[in-house]
This record gives sequence, structure tokens and C-alpha cells, in this order.
Amino acid sequence: MFVASSPILQGFAIGAVTACRGMEITSRLREQCANLMNGDSTLAASDFNWEMLTADTKLNWTPCYSGFQCSRLQVPLDYSAPQSEFASIAIVRLPSTSPKSEYRGPILFNPGGPGGSGVDAIVGAGAAFATVFGPEFDIVGFDPRGVSYSTPTISFFKTDAECRFLIPSAEVVIYPSLNASSNAVSKTWCDFGLLGQLALQSDTEHHLQHMSTDNIAREMLQLTQAFGFEKLQYWGISYGSVLGAMFATLFPDKVGRLMIDGFEDMDLLHLRTRGSTSMAVCRHSLTDATKLASFECQASPPPFHLKNFESYAAIACGDPVPVNDTLAELEEYWLNTAKVSQFSDLVSISRVLCAGYKIHRQGRFQGPVGAQNTSFPLLLVGNTLDPATARAGALKTSEAFPGSVVLTQDSVGHTSLVAPSSCTYRHFRTYFLNGTLPAPGTVSRRCGSYSRPLPTSPQRDDYQVLRSRDYWTPGREISSIMRRVVSCGAL
Repeated sequence: MFVASSPILQGFAIGAVTACRGMEITSRLREQCANLMNGDSTLAASDFNWEMLTADTKLNWTPCYSGFQCSRLQVPLDYSAPQSEFASIAIVRLPSTSPKSEYRGPILFNPGGPGGSGVDAIVGAGAAFATVFGPEFDIVGFDPRGVSYSTPTISFFKTDAECRFLIPSAEVVIYPSLNASSNAVSKTWCDFGLLGQLALQSDTEHHLQHMSTDNIAREMLQLTQAFGFEKLQYWGISYGSVLGAMFATLFPDKVGRLMIDGFEDMDLLHLRTRGSTSMAVCRHSLTDATKLASFECQASPPPFHLKNFESYAAIACGDPVPVNDTLAELEEYWLNTAKVSQFSDLVSISRVLCAGYKIHRQGRFQGPVGAQNTSFPLLLVGNTLDPATARAGALKTSEAFPGSVVLTQDSVGHTSLVAPSSCTYRHFRTYFLNGTLPAPGTVSRRCGSYSRPLPTSPQRDDYQVLRSRDYWTPGREISSIMRRVVSCGAL
């Protein structure tokens, strides 16, 4: 029998039900809420004890998993008071296999979310990534502050029972549908309102305000410098595109190679006003997927990761301006989104979730996004039909970073990983290896075996070049693993 240890949940169980009449507990609230990946041998499950590592300001590598190395990096929790408290960032790398003279440094990867575990992603797909990018690079995954193996941990709940009571199940794609019943919006609003109250109640050390994208960008710079490099090499997908654009905005002179794939419209995520004006800014085409961008403008980023739901809520809802909509306004918003796109659930649920979240750091970054002179041009990737992050977001972001190039992959789904393409991977490889950008307007078809070789390494005349067909198997492996790391049905 469930016994609520939190006064808030006790109130829900006894009296607050009158404010949420008809909000019965459904099966989605009784399922497991945390480690969705347990039992999957391709992901970072339980064969390494992160607690045995001590965080340091330098990287001390320990063998972990199978063929990987792990470390913890100590970074300031509050960058405005860098000596007050610290966060411990979990890092995993698949080391470069090239001679030292040909070593090109780390490529950092973020799988999206927010709340996605870069450690899990690289343990699962690092070898395939290394095939795509080449042996000259370390392939590096990290868990941002508050995510998975990093600390401080984020927990809104005192018991597992409370967690199971409120967190959506793994079987629910994107979280509960707002179209499931006539009272689905009010029911979800009630559930997430309680979640927001629990976040406030649990945040006794005031850590949640520091779980923000601008702080994660700062720790990426510290991680890069801990490797002995001054400029970031990075690949981010979905929310990882928000993180990458944030980095390039805050540190334009620290961009080495920065490739971001699957775009939110960053400026519109930080707008203080919402409504028809915001929607009009986003209408770039007549496709249903691009129509969705008008509603992405008005909501926090869509939740793709269920494994770190609390991390998602803290970052996605703490980053933008507060959502202060009433229940009536949320219901009206949902009805309007449903008229425009069949994908309206994808982002409407984020707005409903964030309406209950009240923790926001003063002084957090609120835009605008962009930089006139990055130290190296960005490569932006977008699918022709992406139901979660329309290609229009990539085009808009490119305008904010002069010299950047948008590579379009002619495929359907969320990010290029959903449709492995050796043609696309060739562009990835040449960009990171020698800085070659695709020609503006390039559209990459989804292709497998292809006879044209990749460019040779500038350091080795006897470099064994890979042909496009060599990317097909690792590409399929990456897609398969990322489908498990990323819970959203769109990827």
C-alpha cells in the first residue's frame, strides 16, 4: 500500500483531490520511473562503481566498462561563487588509437534531453562513433550536473513510492497524451503541479537553480581545458543542439569544431511574451512538421528522456522564463496546438509540465543566441521532416552564427541518427578531421554503400581510408543504440 511520506502527497491523497477531481491514478504512474536501461548489455548498466572515483580539477583516468576510461571532474556549482560548492561531472572516453603525433583531441557528445546520459550513450555507441569520426579523436561522453552519475543528484522524492506515484512510465511516449480524455489537460496539470511543489520542498540546499544550460556549457569548457585543449570539439543532438548553440554564444572564441543536429529555435525559447506574435515568427513552410515550430516557440524543449525525468524538469523548466498560465489558458493552448499539428502533444506537454515548476536562477542566460565571429564556423544538421525539431530551427540558428552551414539530411524523423546515412557521415568526418564544411544548401541523401573514399588524413600518407560503405554498419548500430538511450518514439 502506498503511504505518502511528503505532506504534499498526503494532502493530495486526503484533501487536495477536491482540487483535482477525477484525477485517478493511471497505470503510467505506477510503472518504474528511473533506470529504464537496466538489463540492456549495450548500455552502461552496473559494471562500474562511480562512487569509487574522487572528483578533481584534473582528469585522473580509471579503466571502466570494457575498453573505456572514466573520470570525475570537479567544477563550480555556482559560477558566480566558484569556491563555494562543487559539482562532480562523470566522464567516459573511448581513447584515440592513433599515435600521439596524430592525436586530435576529444569530441564531446550530448545525446539530448535535457537529462540524457552521455556516459550511457558513449558506452553503448562509442565504438561506432569512433568509426565515423576516425581514430585520431577521443570519443567522450559526460553526464551534465544533476544527470545520472554526476552530482549533485536531483531527486524530488523521499521514497520510490512517491516517484512511481507521479512519474510517467517507460511505456508512455513523450509522457501522457493531452488528447487521451476530456480531462487529460487538467489531470496532467494537477500531477505536474504536485511535482513542482515537491521540487520546491526537496530543494533544501538550493541546488536546483544551478541546473541550467548555461552552466552546462561552462563545464564543457572546463572539460575541454582539462584535456589540455582551448577549443571545444562537440556533437550535440536534439537538446544537445541548444547546449551547443549556448556554448558558441557564451564562448565564440573557444569553438574548435561544433556540430549540432536537431534544433530548437533558441531565441524563442527565451521569449517573455507568448502567443500569436511568437507563432508568426516561426512559420517557415507549410509542412506539418514545420508548423509545429510555432508551438515549439511557446514551450520548453520537448522531453525525450524518461530515464532522468527530474533532471529534465529541472533544466527544461528552469532555463526559460516561468510559465504562469492558468489551467484555462493551458487548455486553450492545447486546443489551438491540436488545430495546427498532429504532433501537438510533443510540445504541449512540456508547457503543462513547466507551468508547475517555480525554481529559476536570477541572472541565468535568457538570450539572444548568436555570435558574429566564432573562432570556427558551426555545422548545423537538420532533417527535411523532423516532427520534434523542425529544420526551420536550423536555418534560424544559422542566421545567428554567420559563416555556419546547414546540412540537410533528406529523411523523416528526429535528428540524423534516426536514418543512418554514409553520405551524411562523410560530411561529419571531413568537418572534424580537416574543417571542411559542406557547400551551403547541401542536401544529403540517405545512402549506404558508396564507392567514393573519404579524404586521407593530413598526417599520414599511408592512412587506410574508409569508404562510405564502411559507415553503414556502425551507422545502424548508432541508430539502434540511440533509440534505447533516447526514449522518444520519434528517434
